[in-house]
Amino acid sequence: MTPDGHGTPLHCGRCGAELRPGRGEWYVVEIRTVVEPGPPVFTEEDLAGGTEAAISELLGRLRGMTEAQLRSQVYTRKLHTLCAGCHARWTADPFSAD
Repeated sequence: MTPDGHGTPLHCGRCGAELRPGRGEWYVVEIRTVVEPGPPVFTEEDLAGGTEAAISELLGRLRGMTEAQLRSQVYTRKLHTLCAGCHARWTADPFSAD
């Protein structure tokens, strides 16, 4: 069942095991990604080339993208449910493919 006891049952995002709320047997993992926080780096070559053409080209690429696509290039937030066993394996090696 879902955390409120209604709706579609919850399952582990890795192994598919059914998760039972209220028993402390599963975890919610939150993953946030943020684009590199530093300012852009410009070379002398970048500055010598002028900015008008570069800005025009950038705006052209942006025109074909949705707000969600643009936002996802800067920030994303994902929630995953894991059973206790998968949580232990994920904590030990979060980049493992298993």
